[in-house]
Amino acid sequence: MALVATSIVVVAVIIGILTYSPYYSISPTGTTMSAIIGPSPGILEMQEVDIPTPKYGQLLIKVAYAPVNPSDVYYALGEYNLPGATKDYPISVGLEGSGVVVGSGGGPLSHLYAALETRVGFATFGYVYSRNKLAIVASHVCRSWSEYVVINSLDVIPLPSDVTLLQGSSPCVNPLTTVSLLEVAKSGGHTALVNTAASSSLGLMLLRASKAYNITVICVVRGEKNANKILEVQPDIDRKLIIRSDLPDFATTLESVVAEVKATIAYDCVNGELASTIYDAMPDVSEVYNYGSLSGQETPGQLLAKSDDAKKPFKHFHLKAYLDDGGILTKLKIVSIARPMLASELATDVAQEIPFNSEEALGYIHEYYKHQTSGKVVLKM
Repeated sequence: MALVATSIVVVAVIIGILTYSPYYSISPTGTTMSAIIGPSPGILEMQEVDIPTPKYGQLLIKVAYAPVNPSDVYYALGEYNLPGATKDYPISVGLEGSGVVVGSGGGPLSHLYAALETRVGFATFGYVYSRNKLAIVASHVCRSWSEYVVINSLDVIPLPSDVTLLQGSSPCVNPLTTVSLLEVAKSGGHTALVNTAASSSLGLMLLRASKAYNITVICVVRGEKNANKILEVQPDIDRKLIIRSDLPDFATTLESVVAEVKATIAYDCVNGELASTIYDAMPDVSEVYNYGSLSGQETPGQLLAKSDDAKKPFKHFHLKAYLDDGGILTKLKIVSIARPMLASELATDVAQEIPFNSEEALGYIHEYYKHQTSGKVVLKM
């Protein structure tokens, strides 16, 4: 049996090298699939669309799970405010997911993944970034809130054997962003940082992974419940490093702790007024990055004007832009650091599974937009 399996893999790879012919280990049933589409701002529909066909160097992945990230929901409903972004409709939705490679458009690596029916995590970024301009691009068939996706063979993460498809359903956005943010801090010589929404999935990942970088994290949270989540993850954390933004002395407390631990870089994913408070609390020589808009608010104009400040710049961090600008070596480095931590420091705690092909899915997404829940929720295909 092992010899037969090996022979199949060898033949598939040889075919991939010698030809541009597609290869399917499991052919899709039918020619169409279900996908969640946004035909216009604020509207989501379950539609039947054509199953995408992989080109040379691409994979066809049968999606198993796709998470409902806050950025997905804001993006899907037309509320994700990214400076300079343009968006055309209709759009398909879903930044990442996990699944099994069932087809190849040609090429040795693609054929190998398909022949082995490799379990992978993937990201389906819906934007391109060039010359400091962000464009959200329309896509009718190839985002993770659909039954199949097409991804470049170099853009997937083969899941470790100790990570299930469910556990690996959020392998890119949060884990790769976490590692990238820590790498930016490390490369800049920073030894302490500020992070907002620190009790979020990404915030907890960053806190756990920061130990490997020997970087102190000041955790900005809202409410006692979120403060307690930090203590659950890191019971030995110095309590002064957990700062509640809902308390009246927030700004002065933050400024004091920032000075005490010598934090010189800050990451904010809430935006709006909180971004301004974070910026004001940082020392005169420091860096402040925004990497999200959980509040749904836009970046204050006075901060946008600081993008070129020589001593204290305010910048926007986009994962895809960071990886694209760094090239293939940066991408391989970030993935190689993140992959072995997917079951530990970068693990995602899944709180709920929602059936994909159901009215419940669309209803839940709208409810999530109104009342964000704690714990990761995934769509089960």
